[in-house]
Amino acid sequence: MKNLIIIMAGLPGTGKSTLASKLVDSLENYDLYSLLNIRRDLGHKKYNSYQNEKVFTEMYRRMQSSLVQDKNVIVDSTHTTVNSRRDSYEIALKNNANALIIECFCLEEEAKLRIKKRPKNEGIIMEPRNPRVYDKLKDRMIKIDLDELPGGVSYVKYNSETSEFEKVKIEPELMFFIDKLESIVKLK
Repeated sequence: MKNLIIIMAGLPGTGKSTLASKLVDSLENYDLYSLLNIRRDLGHKKYNSYQNEKVFTEMYRRMQSSLVQDKNVIVDSTHTTVNSRRDSYEIALKNNANALIIECFCLEEEAKLRIKKRPKNEGIIMEPRNPRVYDKLKDRMIKIDLDELPGGVSYVKYNSETSEFEKVKIEPELMFFIDKLESIVKLK
């Protein structure tokens, strides 16, 4: 199988980071990149939107580097816009890799409860436990449309409350891998 970029998507509190951690712990040869960790690595103490270009550029550089080293990648970010998802698809396709987008979701009340239970600040001066961030991003979230997915990109939805996957668009080469993901989630 070609290398793979797993693109986590979804609103805050829907289980993206939890699922990404499970996968990186259970799969071999995967690098995990989250926007929060990249912000921390770049020394950003406070979230500012003007930093986004630098943060995303660094994330894409790291993804590219991992693929060149014959590693797979998990990208943990909300991916609320078509452009942010498309950039990840393009990196995969330019490097002859497959891409799998996993859209995490749960009930809004559950997501906001999870947000409130997060650790205090994780080293960055911002309020990670404020459920208003869910509302802000909910208004900006652009639904994933099958027409945006180029060939070589698969798409599943993951209900983090029931631990169930919905196979929306699966490239034949990834069918076995999707089954493996389901078994990983059910084992933990």
